[in-house]
Amino acid sequence: MSTEPAPRPETEQLAWEEHNLSQLRYFRSLSLREKMEAVQGMADVVRRFGEMRARGEFVSACRGEGRSQGESNGAIGY
Repeated sequence: MSTEPAPRPETEQLAWEEHNLSQLRYFRSLSLREKMEAVQGMADVVRRFGEMRARGEFVSACRGEGRSQGESNGAIGY
């Protein structure tokens, strides 16, 4: 059981902003080749999620849709 107080929303917001800035600093430090590889990797993930969604294995949490087929058989759905 934690004795720490729950983080305040402004503290969480500052933490997210710092995290985002650190990610941007890291990306800026990459070479052009590394940046292109990172973007290609992100595109691969987007394509994979699209394929999974088309097969009913992936349900977007943003839409608030119910459980995916994968979740009902014990797999984790995102």
